[in-house]
Amino acid sequence: MRKSGKEKRQHKRVLFTVEDGIVGVFYPPGADNEPVTATVLNMSSGGVKLIFKSVLDNNIKEGDRLILSELRGAASSQVIVDIDTEVKWISDDELTEDIGLGVEFLDVLENDQQQIDDMVEFWYLQKI
Repeated sequence: MRKSGKEKRQHKRVLFTVEDGIVGVFYPPGADNEPVTATVLNMSSGGVKLIFKSVLDNNIKEGDRLILSELRGAASSQVIVDIDTEVKWISDDELTEDIGLGVEFLDVLENDQQQIDDMVEFWYLQKI
């Protein structure tokens, strides 16, 4: 018998491919102020999933706070800057050496939240 599951996500989520060119630039802890550019694989009003090559020697841990200094789309002028985030989960793909991060936006100002919501809506409409 198949269970009817309810969507547990709190926010609408838009999925991306690497080819979509949505990127996030963040400063991980202990990276000597060197930013890391990551591909965004999905985004909602509450956070993003980032994927990047394992260049940080696994210095990032769940609960770490990161500054997402820039979030932008390749075919869009929309840019979101300086959002405080918290790492909620980490996945490590040993075959591709990719690291996946699920980060939640924290303490977002109303104007910044509106920019995030607008970006999610823009890309959601592009994908349907």
